[in-house]
Amino acid sequence: MTLGESAQYLGPGSHVVAQIGFMTDDCCAAEVLIDGAEIAAVPPLGIIQTQFVDANTGDLRTVAITSGTITVANVTPVFTDVTINETLDFGDTYTYTFLATDADAACETKTFFTTTDPLPAGMTLTSAGVLTFNTTAANICFDGNIVVGVRDKCQAQDMNGGTVHFCVKNNPPVFTVTAPLTNSIVWGETFSFDFDAMDPDPGPFGPIYSITSGLA
Repeated sequence: MTLGESAQYLGPGSHVVAQIGFMTDDCCAAEVLIDGAEIAAVPPLGIIQTQFVDANTGDLRTVAITSGTITVANVTPVFTDVTINETLDFGDTYTYTFLATDADAACETKTFFTTTDPLPAGMTLTSAGVLTFNTTAANICFDGNIVVGVRDKCQAQDMNGGTVHFCVKNNPPVFTVTAPLTNSIVWGETFSFDFDAMDPDPGPFGPIYSITSGLA
């Protein structure tokens, strides 16, 4: 085999005479055929093909080339499985960052999304996978699931992110000062007492005081 002005002699058996380096392009899918190379040269050489030359005689030798195909395929991102089952008090703020793996991450960005429409009031999900839930009065008694997915730029997606469930509850107000169980007064006197209560969450109303029994 000749390499420029030098000659190399190949004995019997298999020999590596060339290697191909290949780096995939930034694409979603492609096929690359590896076969004998042809180069259009300046006349009178015409078409130059992959071939061997007999180093002794200079004669061309037919080259048997086994062709092959390199297939470039997009890999689907995979959600990092998570189970969220949160019971929140009205007024709480909850934040969570979803994660996913992607073998193509070196050349493309993962985008997180939700198919729950509309989201509960006060809830947002960024494309980077950050979920924030600022519970509001509208969320009291909300009890439901949020569906989150992840996709790559080739639109391959994974919806198996696990269970995402929220329940927002309202805490009842609690008396902090209560009247004595027994109060003795005579007819014609006026009884006065200040009841005090606190609400562990910010509402949504009150506290509103009322008499539930004992009225004549």
